[in-house]
Amino acid sequence: MILIYIFIFYRTTYNFFLIDFEFAVINRTDHVLISGAITNSAENIMIQKLEGPPLIIPREAAITPMDSRTFVSTVNAIRKIFEKKDIQRMYVQLAQIYDSINTEQDNLNEDFINFFLHKRPGVPIIVFWNGETDIKLINRLGQNETIVLDMTTWDINQN
Repeated sequence: MILIYIFIFYRTTYNFFLIDFEFAVINRTDHVLISGAITNSAENIMIQKLEGPPLIIPREAAITPMDSRTFVSTVNAIRKIFEKKDIQRMYVQLAQIYDSINTEQDNLNEDFINFFLHKRPGVPIIVFWNGETDIKLINRLGQNETIVLDMTTWDINQN
């Protein structure tokens, strides 16, 4: 019996995916998913950029695309965050939001991510780099059953 389980385990294929999300926090609990990148181990590390209308991901409510009202509140939240920080970083984030709103590509959504993770047979395993919030976002995007690994690092020199 044990040999059967071992055989099944070794016959199972695993697909590793690297995902990175760009997001902002508004109202202390809600996230705005601005863009992202995804790649897998089976496609020679070709990176697929995730772009489309930014997604508002509240803690409990349904995920919705950004509209004009949430755009204004997001811009104000980002301005407040960067009030006493490097203003160039604020402009980069605001430019990415603008580009995401105006892009013709629309793959920043649950359907595309689900398709990308399951288009090849096997068990998808998602790997994040320092991705505590990324894990929360991928779970909210409907990937609760997917295996997730978080590679955490620390800078001992605090650079």
